[in-house]
Amino acid sequence: MKLQSMNCPNCNGQLRKEGEGLICSSCGSAFAIDYDASDVAYQALKKQDEILQKTKGFRIAMAVIVLLVMGVMIFVFVKIFSSFNKRSSDMKNGNGKAAVTATLPENEISKDLILGDTEFLNKAEESAVSLLKSEHKSVKYTDLMWEKNLMTAPKATLDKDPEMVGSYLMTNGLTNYYVMVFKLDFAYEYESEKNIKTMYDCVIMSNLSVSDDGKIESNYQVRTERHTGADLSFMAYDDKDRLYNEVVLGKPGYEVTQLT
Repeated sequence: MKLQSMNCPNCNGQLRKEGEGLICSSCGSAFAIDYDASDVAYQALKKQDEILQKTKGFRIAMAVIVLLVMGVMIFVFVKIFSSFNKRSSDMKNGNGKAAVTATLPENEISKDLILGDTEFLNKAEESAVSLLKSEHKSVKYTDLMWEKNLMTAPKATLDKDPEMVGSYLMTNGLTNYYVMVFKLDFAYEYESEKNIKTMYDCVIMSNLSVSDDGKIESNYQVRTERHTGADLSFMAYDDKDRLYNEVVLGKPGYEVTQLT
């Protein structure tokens, strides 16, 4: 930028800036300011620098907010990844402590824990016996012997309370099953004589947890489970080994521990 004269060339009076030009304070003569290309660029850079200075605080605040958001996201991701790795490691090592059941965050059900809890064992057996007695009130003993002789099949009923003949703990690191196997003696009459047919059935309890004092907790809701090898008339198995193979060993991925 070139200023031709800082004083008025007419009267040598003092010049003052007015608008885009200069005015003589004495005689009122007007003068123009001659800008070249470098002056224009300088003014643009100067204006840009002023804008940057004015918005400096805002830009710093935005940068801080972005860094905080990124920090939170990284923290959450690390926590999720760490939790996933720990759970995978527990399951791989057979610990299952991360999720043995929905109510088992820290304690794992074991053989000694179940066998040492007499109250749980008694209540579990009572619930199982009650269920079996309700499901096996009366059975129509259909058999080829009756059909061959055109005889009416007799009705069979339980001769006594179901007798538990085995129990198992099944776990896969996520869920636990307490399985009870019972012997059922069905009585029926043939030619005025009392006969006994022995069958086997099982009862499963899955809602197990461990209390703070190390006791087994459950609402004692039980269910029966049967597969293709079960007799459709008695809704039970005439072969205990087949029941064991189909029901107890029939769930892949479970570790089976014999309790009794």
